[in-house]
Amino acid sequence: MADFLEKFPNPDRNEDYYYEMDEVMTRLISYDASELYFLEGKLIDFRFQDSKFSIGNGESFIKVGDHYSEVEKIYPSYKNQFDTLKRENIGRIFIILSNKKIVLDDGLGIFFDLATGKITDILF
Repeated sequence: MADFLEKFPNPDRNEDYYYEMDEVMTRLISYDASELYFLEGKLIDFRFQDSKFSIGNGESFIKVGDHYSEVEKIYPSYKNQFDTLKRENIGRIFIILSNKKIVLDDGLGIFFDLATGKITDILF
């Protein structure tokens, strides 16, 4: 976490936060509408709702505000995990993540406006 704060100084918030899902105290660091949660110095969760942060594979990146079709550059099989929340006019892409051969319990959620195709949230 110290390395992270060195690269991204001056957060809006940097405080203890009770993480109900795991019933542990974490560290919440936020910048504008982006929140990151750390446990024992390691990133365990995030929610990006602005374009301050991006995610990628080292070659291509996506951020809030990009068109959802950009996801294909970093996750070519994303179309298999696409659905919509029609009541709310929101599209959702769920990317299953793995570490070598182990599939992680959590996945990456990418939400976008169905009318514009613009990404509105990226969360883990």
